[in-house]
Amino acid sequence: MAVGPGAGVHVHRFGSVADGSPAVGLHGWGGTHETFAPLVPHLPVHRGLVCPDLPGYGRSDEPAAWAWEAVARATHAALVEAGVREGAEVVGSCSGALLALEIGRLRPGFFGRLVLVDPFAWMPWYFRLFTWPLLGPVAYWTAFENPVGRWITNGALAQRRAAGTDMTGSFAEQRSGTTLAYLRMLRRLQGPAHFRGVAGDIVIVHGERTFSAVRAGLDAWRRALPVRVVVEAPGAGHLPIMEAPSLLSSLLWEETAGVRAGS
Repeated sequence: MAVGPGAGVHVHRFGSVADGSPAVGLHGWGGTHETFAPLVPHLPVHRGLVCPDLPGYGRSDEPAAWAWEAVARATHAALVEAGVREGAEVVGSCSGALLALEIGRLRPGFFGRLVLVDPFAWMPWYFRLFTWPLLGPVAYWTAFENPVGRWITNGALAQRRAAGTDMTGSFAEQRSGTTLAYLRMLRRLQGPAHFRGVAGDIVIVHGERTFSAVRAGLDAWRRALPVRVVVEAPGAGHLPIMEAPSLLSSLLWEETAGVRAGS
């Protein structure tokens, strides 16, 4: 039986972990460790990437409490048990970027380089809608819980993704109780100011075609965090890990030479 603070959190390992501490991938809303499969062909030799299914998602148990700090502590413990050491690189996608920052807030120095991919500074109204009593679960079922709804939603998001990208397919395997619980937790966060004081080599990446709400929050992130550079992923939408994996790999393990800084 699994025991310890990280028990119940499934961690998947991509690549080699023989040399040094592995980097970390933290998926976003509705995802699993498979979010980071597109990075595997771009892994440096002898470097590994460990990616948990966040508590409640995929093969992981639900957290002890549906609270952001509880999720962060359980995830941190699982990463330590998986061999991640102080100063590791982390790439966080969407709300996974916020989890990386929360772990950085609770455990200063655990992450040395933080690559924050398409993070929302605040929850926009179209996500808040799913947290409303009565209407929220119905709206969620309509958009994500059935194949027709997912197809329509993915089509409606055509301007926020590259051609051929499926932004809703992962929800077919998720428990609605988990995805809605994460939205409620995220709604309670107080924006970038909550993470003030987090240090490290912080890089923000956003897709060229991402949501306007992501772009609108960039200045707030700059004010709250020591952001070294903001990088725009050309042609990508909200999922640059899927749509620009070579760029993401270079930012995670190398310097930013040759990439285009965003506004």
